[in-house]
Amino acid sequence: IQRSLGRPVAIKELKKAYHADAQIVKRFERESRVAASLQHENIVHIYDYWNKPTYSIVMEYVDGANFADVIEKIGALPVDVGVMIAIQVSNALDYAHMRGFIHRDIKPSNIMIKRNGEVKLMDFGIAHTRNLEALTMPGTLIGTPAYMSPEQILGQQLDVRSDVFSFGVVLYELFTGVKPFSDDDVRPVTAKIMKDKFLAPRRVNKEIPWRLQWLIRKCLRKKPHRRYGSM
Repeated sequence: IQRSLGRPVAIKELKKAYHADAQIVKRFERESRVAASLQHENIVHIYDYWNKPTYSIVMEYVDGANFADVIEKIGALPVDVGVMIAIQVSNALDYAHMRGFIHRDIKPSNIMIKRNGEVKLMDFGIAHTRNLEALTMPGTLIGTPAYMSPEQILGQQLDVRSDVFSFGVVLYELFTGVKPFSDDDVRPVTAKIMKDKFLAPRRVNKEIPWRLQWLIRKCLRKKPHRRYGSM
């Protein structure tokens, strides 16, 4: 509870094991600055940051659940509910993109839904813009493999279309309850994202409208120029 204003907040602390890693500390501090600069109803608000006695970000407390947990419990969402959520996520991403930020880690566990149905995008820890110093060595894979675009896997220069691909993976999972690409004993998920086709969403869930399936497939094109150019 923030006593001065009598409101609940969430506090994100950096594990003590990472305090000696200057790059991780810098990325953590950057996350607070990036998120604090993004004032949007569908992005978790940042209230404060401090580095003593421990590195901490103080943020809006979202009374609800993240979508990784929701999908695990109930599977595919009803189409009308999924569309309502997707619109709010795309609004948040469009706002961030218009300000020059690429999120780079869009996934269900970074999307929260409040009890009133409001959706909140969070975790800008690896967000990037041309104005920010690169904190990753060239060739380093950063993000969550199952949600990465092919160009992110290759370590190439990214633009908003990389987030469009990750958003497409999230859409597929919201409406089918499963990921379009996943690890197995034969091939890793990154290889599948690079080369393999995925099962058409309607083959998994017949309730998905044709138009929505077409939209998801366009988001998931291997080549960035074949995807949507913006949210």
